[in-house]
Amino acid sequence: MLKKLCILMALSIPFVDPSNSWSADWNRLFETSEETCYSDLDLASRQKQNEREARELTVYRNHKELSRQLEYIEYDCNSKKRRTIQTLTYQKNGEVTLITKPHAAWGTVASDSKAKAFFEAACNR
Repeated sequence: MLKKLCILMALSIPFVDPSNSWSADWNRLFETSEETCYSDLDLASRQKQNEREARELTVYRNHKELSRQLEYIEYDCNSKKRRTIQTLTYQKNGEVTLITKPHAAWGTVASDSKAKAFFEAACNR
């Protein structure tokens, strides 16, 4: 029953297009030959002191299976930690997967450019 509800919720979410999304302040963080990454800076600016919440969107090019992925992330800016609360994955075959982890463990922000860019966008607001 819960799985059916999650799938129904995921299917009711409209196509995420950062260029015309009215519900988020999507800002392009960076672009590579493989992907374009966006962050919802409006959401990040509305949080308390050292904690931020952010929506992160990755639009893939040339990926065999994925077209885009939307993640809901929490950041602890003082400790440089993050945790993924929800991931919504859109596959090229039309399948949509929703993974929710309301009590996910905190992890250190990796030093690779993608993780660091998202962290800085959320925490430097």
